[in-house]
Amino acid sequence: MIPAQKDNTTTLTSIDSWKANLRIYMRIIALLRPHWLSSTGAVICLGLSTGFALIVPWLLAWVIDKGFQHGQVGPLLLAAAAILATSALRGLFAYGQGYLSQAVSNLVAYDLRDRLYDHLQSLSFSFHDEAETGQLMSRLTVDIEAVRNFIPLGLLRGLLALVTFVAITIILFQLDWHLALVTMICIPILAVLATQVARRLRPMWLSVQNEAGALGTIMQESLSGMRVVKAFAREEFETTKFDTKNRELRELNLGAMRLSAWNQPLMVLVLNIITVLIVWIGGVAVTGR
Repeated sequence: MIPAQKDNTTTLTSIDSWKANLRIYMRIIALLRPHWLSSTGAVICLGLSTGFALIVPWLLAWVIDKGFQHGQVGPLLLAAAAILATSALRGLFAYGQGYLSQAVSNLVAYDLRDRLYDHLQSLSFSFHDEAETGQLMSRLTVDIEAVRNFIPLGLLRGLLALVTFVAITIILFQLDWHLALVTMICIPILAVLATQVARRLRPMWLSVQNEAGALGTIMQESLSGMRVVKAFAREEFETTKFDTKNRELRELNLGAMRLSAWNQPLMVLVLNIITVLIVWIGGVAVTGR
């Protein structure tokens, strides 16, 4: 019974974590509502950029399969012009997506800073007596910057990955559903890897945020009490205290980066193994052996 209870507890904890993450994502998406025009433009540019990016391989395939067979220069020149125009349009809409996403993220960060500062002004004296200045500064700078970076680097890139995945999946099944199924093998493997890494990274980044606030608190207290520090000749003590906390923050950051650095090569390895399987199965099908 005890193992079953542990499994149930782990399942409930995982579900609660997903619900909490979903609520956070929905709150971040709600911040885009005042800037819906720029947000919509960024999504439209993203879709058009992805569409033009998928057209280029189709044009190249036509040139290789059809254009070279006839040996006529005219259709080849038209195909080259179409590829050039499609690539130019893709670059144009990619620029629009990048610019609009960064613009929206900065507008959201601006709104968040104003709202958080107004909220701090309305809190009671007892809160400010207990709250650490460094932690408040960290929320106003580091945390808001993380939300700002999430919009172009997390939200829109995730949407881009989803749109590209759906489009490429449809194309693959139209070309050869056997090879498409082989390609889909990597999806559960990558999902498991991403889930495991995210589960380990989340507490590490939370510790980094807390330690960054603690480091800011030490710096603020030392600078605001500089006269007292000098009066009691505590410069060396304060420097050592700051250096110790700074080293702790550095080690936490390095640990998170080390885990992230291992994640990408593992995913690339999985994709390369799937590529080898596809080449082997496709080669066997072509040669008939």
